[in-house]
Amino acid sequence: MGFGNNELGSRSLYGSRNIYQNLFNSNNPEYVDLRGKRLFYGKVDYDFDAVMLRNKSFLKNFKQKKIISALNFVVDAFEDMKTYIRTCETRLPGFALEPEDFIKDMKVKKGWENLNESYSELISVYDSIFHADYVRKHGLDKKITGLDDYVRHFMDFYNHINGASPLTRSGYVLSRFAPHNSSGLLLEIDDLDHSNDQDKVDKYYNNRHFGFYVKTARKFGFLIDKNAPWRLVANFGSPNMLKYLEKYDTSPELLFEKYFAKTHLTDSETLKRYMIYYYNNYVDRTPITETLVGPSGKLLCKKGVVIRKRADFEYYMNLPEAQRAQHTQKHNFAFTDDYWYPQYYYLRMFEAGRKVDKHKFARESRKIATLKKYVDSQEALRYINEETKTTFRNSVITAGPETPIQKFPPPVADPGRHIPQQGITPPNIRRVVIDAINSALEEAERQQY
Repeated sequence: MGFGNNELGSRSLYGSRNIYQNLFNSNNPEYVDLRGKRLFYGKVDYDFDAVMLRNKSFLKNFKQKKIISALNFVVDAFEDMKTYIRTCETRLPGFALEPEDFIKDMKVKKGWENLNESYSELISVYDSIFHADYVRKHGLDKKITGLDDYVRHFMDFYNHINGASPLTRSGYVLSRFAPHNSSGLLLEIDDLDHSNDQDKVDKYYNNRHFGFYVKTARKFGFLIDKNAPWRLVANFGSPNMLKYLEKYDTSPELLFEKYFAKTHLTDSETLKRYMIYYYNNYVDRTPITETLVGPSGKLLCKKGVVIRKRADFEYYMNLPEAQRAQHTQKHNFAFTDDYWYPQYYYLRMFEAGRKVDKHKFARESRKIATLKKYVDSQEALRYINEETKTTFRNSVITAGPETPIQKFPPPVADPGRHIPQQGITPPNIRRVVIDAINSALEEAERQQY
């Protein structure tokens, strides 16, 4: 019997994937399905808010030459697991490991992946295509004279491609583009192709020590990713993992509060700073342009030369609070949260598959401004997040169900379900996102004619 790989045609691949899913289903309590019911494992907290690692101080390196890290309690559990396997090899009669056995002196090939780096790569792809394709084809170079123009046309570009991939960091975390390994809860002892089911069966499921490997993993608080059996997933709700959590003064209930930060609280500020950074790069490359539009917005009789100015956000931030409003009236409104919070609401709704008409946008913008003014900024951002997060079940970006993680999540059977492979490793994200955006651009061009 053959199993699936990405070289097969669509019909054969679908059938092969279903065979694999049925044979190795999640009824086994030691398996977890990161393409199905546990699509958001490690990506969301108990409130189903997108999260990311708070800082690198919670990471620890594995004991091996190649420097790879994961969350500190995950590393400790894995190292104890390796010690246990070595002890069994020396003390159990008849238990012998050959050099080719995958559990013989296991090495971690992949651990924690930096979410900020892969998200930065995503934004850089957007910026490159925006300049190389959209600005050039639509003759926008002469219309971009400042940061406000740049951001407005960039948002038009995002609408034009119909949100081919997420733009906010929360949208990215919840998307198929973000790697599961960014949580620090996963590690991989092999670097096999995730799309080749035959290798999974030959090297792992059919290995004589696979049953021992699965039960040993459970003994130390790990689950096996059924779609990548070389991937160990820390089950932080397991009693066997509890002692490792307690070593670092935490618990399953406190894990997300201590180790992770909610991304929606910094999304708007992060995206604003990226836009300022890429606008300033644009100014450095093309500091001068010509325009027929005067400073007051009136058409000129002849072309005028415009020298673009860099957006000095640091200068703006160092101004006293009372002077900032006067500054933005004359210069860059896109420096302010009053501009970005409504934009952030619109983007999150757009990423979730819900377009917002101008009347609803105006109402929500007023409500967000009121919350920001009379309560605080975090409450305004929380409101935006609550309004948008429950719509991800309909999003083409996530390609999966809205399934909040449970505190003690047992794997749930999901036989026969076919979901596209989740998670794209950082070296491939640029190519995948470029393809997605280019396809969206081509579709937008076809709809125009």
